[in-house]
Amino acid sequence: MARAIFAALDIGLSLEVRPHHQELPQEFLKARPFAGVLYMRMIRTAVAAATVSLCFAATDARADQPVFDASFVLSGHGELVTTQDDVAPRVAAAGGVMIAAWHASPKEKVVRADNDVFISRSDDGGRTWSDPVQWPDRSNGGHGDSRFPSVATDGDGTWVVVWQSTDSLGGRTRTDEDILFVRSVDGGVTWSQPAPVGMHPTRDWGADIRPKIASDGDDAWVVVWSSRDPLNNSLGGDADILYSRSLDDGATWSDAAAIHDDALTDAGFDLDPSVTSGAAAGHWHVAWSSNSALSGGIKADTDIHLVSSVNNGATWTSPVALNDSAEEDLGDDTQPQIGGRRGGELIAVWTSGGTFGGSTGMDRDVVAARSVDLGKTWTVPKPLSTYEAGDIHHDAAPQLIAWGQKDWFVAWHSWNGLLSEVAGTIPETGSARDLHTGKVDGDTDIFLARSADGGVSWTAPVAVDRAAGRDLGEDLYPHLAATDSGALLVVWQAINREGRLKRIDRDIVASMGAWPAAPDGSR
Repeated sequence: MARAIFAALDIGLSLEVRPHHQELPQEFLKARPFAGVLYMRMIRTAVAAATVSLCFAATDARADQPVFDASFVLSGHGELVTTQDDVAPRVAAAGGVMIAAWHASPKEKVVRADNDVFISRSDDGGRTWSDPVQWPDRSNGGHGDSRFPSVATDGDGTWVVVWQSTDSLGGRTRTDEDILFVRSVDGGVTWSQPAPVGMHPTRDWGADIRPKIASDGDDAWVVVWSSRDPLNNSLGGDADILYSRSLDDGATWSDAAAIHDDALTDAGFDLDPSVTSGAAAGHWHVAWSSNSALSGGIKADTDIHLVSSVNNGATWTSPVALNDSAEEDLGDDTQPQIGGRRGGELIAVWTSGGTFGGSTGMDRDVVAARSVDLGKTWTVPKPLSTYEAGDIHHDAAPQLIAWGQKDWFVAWHSWNGLLSEVAGTIPETGSARDLHTGKVDGDTDIFLARSADGGVSWTAPVAVDRAAGRDLGEDLYPHLAATDSGALLVVWQAINREGRLKRIDRDIVASMGAWPAAPDGSR
């Protein structure tokens, strides 16, 4: 546990792995050091009742579970550079092409000891990967701190990667955190030079962090991020969610604007946005975590806020609370991820410190809610894993993906070493522990659940890494992509993978899973 906390602090991800308080991201403190702000608040918890209440109806724990290959290091230089930390991976897929992006802090003599974004490409469905391409390109004099990339594709050859960076791009931007992007129109073979997304980067001064990008599969794209910039005093000095959109397939971007209409008057911090366009043509949905109190008596703990657009991001609705318990719950709700599928179906997952009427313990759990009417109404959030009533360990950083006609997958990391059964994972030859019947170790591992009925029910968790029962390192922050051929790629950051790597840096690790077709023939 201590290793996980120190690892998270080292890469600036303390929100996710320090469950008993919420810390303001360091980017904001650096952007406004005179404030001396450290937003700390103890999570108010209730004692869980000693009863077991199953939440989503669990399907047969061994039915229709994916089988994962042995994990491998995706970041190509990972096996050779002993001081390289590769973290915060993101991946997307279209046809047989996959693009993975992450940030790293190389220490080689030819580069500076700050963070850079790396991009790797696969054109065979994730079986082999190119050598990583580094942004900024140091050979052209790039410098600054580049972190937390997000990658998306329109499915027709155009790819865009965005990230936060202090690189001034030769004087085109200031040295505060801005959002940069690169674009490829040939399936990720070649890329444009980095350029800023949105607004007037030579005049803004506030930190812009943690961008997320999505495409509607046509010409519309939206980037969202959290920002301390007041946009020429049109916003308050707290953190708000900004957005920029492109209607020409990512070639040009609109000026940045606040996505929620209370940005000028709210006094809380809006963080960790997630964006999707999957539910219907022209419709976009953005969810984020906020400690701003919305109208209607919502308490000033951290809840999940939601806005929608029906005109490709030209206008947005007023924010509403996605979690229905926002008015009375005492636990913090953070790290939301939202996804959509054509037909009006949306699913949101996040990490919650609530106890759900005593059905869960005092730890943090991954919960899910579902909408079938384009986000107008949502089901009551429920813990996704049926083990939550009995475990006392934290689950965090959920990621989800829609696939086929009905399938959804959710991956997360967990310290839960008390699972009585981790179904569907086949241990490697010579393993001393059978994950079908045993328990995984108490370090952090990556788990995955599947829904084959549009999010109504979920399978029992699967340990993605075959070595989860015996490795000693921390596996954190998964991300997902699915191929047209029916394969699921899970990527994550790992340290001391399986105890075989005699170093303490972090690498991007991946595993490919396959699963049988659904009864209707879909995957």
